[in-house]
Amino acid sequence: MYSCFVGRSVVLTDTTDTSAIVCATLESNESHITAIANFPSSIAGTVILRQASSPENAATSVCVDLFRVTGTDNSTVETLGWDLYSSPVPADTTNTELSRRCTNIGNVETDLTTRHGRLSASLQKGQNVKCFVDLNLNVRSAIGKTLAIKSSDGSIVSCGTVRQVMKRNTLTRISRDGVKGSVKMSQDSMYDPTRIEVNVTGLQSLGGGYHIHEWPVPQKLETAEAVCDPSRVAGHFNPNNIVVSNSPSAGTGTVDQYEIGDISGKFGLLTGKTELIAAYTDFNLPLFGVNSVIGRSIVIHKAAGGARWVCANIESTEEMRIAQITFTYPYIGYIVFQQPRADWYYAETQIYVELDMNAQTGKSLNHKWHIHEKMVGMDSLETNGRCVSTGGHYNPYQVDLEGNYASQCSPTNPHRCEVGDVAKKHGNIDIGTTSEGKQRYLFTDVDLPLSGPLSIIGKSVVIHGANNGGERVSCANIYELPKRVVKVEKWSQMESASVSGYVKLSENAAGCLSGVSSTEINLNNLASQAGGLHVHLYPVPPDTASPCSPANVGGHFNPFGVDVNASPANGAGSDDQYEVGDLSGRYGNPLNGKASIDVTEVDTFVPLRGPLSVVGRSIVIHKADSSRWLCGNIMEDTTATKGVLYKAMASFKEGTIQGSITLVSMLMKCES
Repeated sequence: MYSCFVGRSVVLTDTTDTSAIVCATLESNESHITAIANFPSSIAGTVILRQASSPENAATSVCVDLFRVTGTDNSTVETLGWDLYSSPVPADTTNTELSRRCTNIGNVETDLTTRHGRLSASLQKGQNVKCFVDLNLNVRSAIGKTLAIKSSDGSIVSCGTVRQVMKRNTLTRISRDGVKGSVKMSQDSMYDPTRIEVNVTGLQSLGGGYHIHEWPVPQKLETAEAVCDPSRVAGHFNPNNIVVSNSPSAGTGTVDQYEIGDISGKFGLLTGKTELIAAYTDFNLPLFGVNSVIGRSIVIHKAAGGARWVCANIESTEEMRIAQITFTYPYIGYIVFQQPRADWYYAETQIYVELDMNAQTGKSLNHKWHIHEKMVGMDSLETNGRCVSTGGHYNPYQVDLEGNYASQCSPTNPHRCEVGDVAKKHGNIDIGTTSEGKQRYLFTDVDLPLSGPLSIIGKSVVIHGANNGGERVSCANIYELPKRVVKVEKWSQMESASVSGYVKLSENAAGCLSGVSSTEINLNNLASQAGGLHVHLYPVPPDTASPCSPANVGGHFNPFGVDVNASPANGAGSDDQYEVGDLSGRYGNPLNGKASIDVTEVDTFVPLRGPLSVVGRSIVIHKADSSRWLCGNIMEDTTATKGVLYKAMASFKEGTIQGSITLVSMLMKCES
């Protein structure tokens, strides 16, 4: 009897106030396997399969929502058949003409039309939703196969591979102003709650609320820059427009009564705490879909006055593929895309926008922006016909632009949109701010692949004129931003030594955003003589008697003017309480007394991209008495990145100024 209700819902209505409605899905207490088939063309939409992980013959709930994205000039409801085929859709991973997308998908394994009846598709998402309970369909066995949608004559009009929804995990590393720790989140699927694990120390009884904010934390560039302020990370993430004044006091309500980002409202404030080690279950904190919190930031406020205190980014634990656009005229700034490499087909893409104006001050409003099918030619600076070389909007599924496109293409219905119509999917954008700063956004797009045959990498973005204007004003290309890996493995000596090994740094983040790097230290034959390990200002010059001297490599790299005398003991403080270059300070002086070392440290304060990058500088190994012992240049690890290093030099040999200026650039070979 229970099986008949699997996947159904219960709705409770207040008899005295019919607007007060609560609902919940009927499911067993077991963990569940969730799978989705997405249909991108002609007949679009989703089929969702969900089954308890045990027993093995548990009933499967099936929900279907289909609608037309072509032939939208008539409102006829189309009646459709559906079958499960034995193979995946080859076009998901190989270049295939759209007309041949649903070929070579194997043989019919399950006749779902006979089992559950025909489906319907009209013009609007949500208009023809049907849900079934299937006692014989095992989700595990369906994963990797194709669901095919068929017209009345039996021909296949749309198809999608059934793919398992994989668990999402995030990690927010906090290490600022003495506060250290992490916030971890995990969610099995979009139908499951999110688990939050908080482990934060160093609060000094100063903390108050802590929240998820709309935008990620940018890379800090100036000593006085407040990267947690509203112009950098915006306000609390509140896509449901909860009226905060109506929310119950902290920790007393249900999670839906607070902003999605109000973690302390849901579970309690930090007031009076020196640390917080706790775990929570949140039914209103999505890691899936357009309201995903991945790519946003967490801000801890002080109790006194609610001032913003420390902040850090919510990062997926999966390896990400990152692409970037750099605009130089007449708008300036960046658009950054990131998406998991492994789970790209059904994974959302985060879009970070940071734009200003080149030739004027103030704020320019309401610009359309789109991904176009071609790269920018030679016309990006033209007065007339600018950016025409980029072609039309990227529309690989050939969705119909007539009919109900204007009303139905929206953030909640992306399959009705051109893949490249980010303006309709997310809204027009403003450029610059009234305070003469950068305008920022973060969007989550559920259909914007960075991998596979329909990847947007190698295409372009065009920004149109203000006030919904149609003229093309600025354009730039989308390039992959490979993981940065740099290394010191050639050591110059101040005195004879047999030290061998390397220090390797890696980071997978855009230069405009605060990132997390990894430092791998693998050194041998230290003879228990080593002490400090620091990044110094300048590279080691060739062929000099004292390569590591202050005259050659300068002092520690310290762009924020950290007072070394005020830094905590080695390893005791947060990352920002040490000079950027003070690796041994942050890592607890790991070389001290060691004959050899092989350790990897995580660092939130060593940028490998942007104006404050340590790349091209040097690392100095000091002796225990602080004298300089060995040094080497931080260079691209071309073995890891497969890049090619280019150098150019301007030499000044005559006149009162002599010397040289050397330019170094790395050409990266990106994966297809």
